[in-house]
Amino acid sequence: MTTEIVVSTDDLTVLAPPDTIELLLDFGPTGQRGSQIFSGIGEPADFTSGGQIFGQDLYLNDYYINAAPGSDYSYLYQYRTGAGGSANAWFKLIKINPTIYSAINDVYFTNGDGTIEIPISNITSISAASLSASNFSVQYNLVNSNPIASSISSISISGTDLVIDLKAAEFDGSSWSNLDSGVSPIPFSAHMFITVVI
Repeated sequence: MTTEIVVSTDDLTVLAPPDTIELLLDFGPTGQRGSQIFSGIGEPADFTSGGQIFGQDLYLNDYYINAAPGSDYSYLYQYRTGAGGSANAWFKLIKINPTIYSAINDVYFTNGDGTIEIPISNITSISAASLSASNFSVQYNLVNSNPIASSISSISISGTDLVIDLKAAEFDGSSWSNLDSGVSPIPFSAHMFITVVI
């Protein structure tokens, strides 16, 4: 039996690149900006109106830092959708600048009484005129070779300084006596840790 060929073709396809390639470069359309951090003297809601703050459009996840002295000083706020899909608003997140002072100060004692004076500007940027002694939480430790019993007798503000008055006594192994720096005064080291409470 013979096989009969009805149709037979050889196809050859030749592909070539286009005659020209056109490449257009530009910056493209401006996209929506990312999060912005704003700051001001007061609450962010005080400067927000019509979806804008300081003349700029607000977007979700924008931030605001309150630089006004007071109870909300240095708080970071975030602009986001309210609970249950309610209107966008500012929400307080964290206090980004807890005011902390940590240092080792020399203190001289006379008959159990010692005083440490610290410029308030070393502790916080808030004006001394805006603060009272009750705004300061003071923790300290006195260094001595003998055991010491001590306490803060008063905290006050004098001009622009925070004044911390201490009373202390030491135990020499048999009895207690008032802490004293001596005739040729030798300071005691006071390890201080102060926070501002507003």
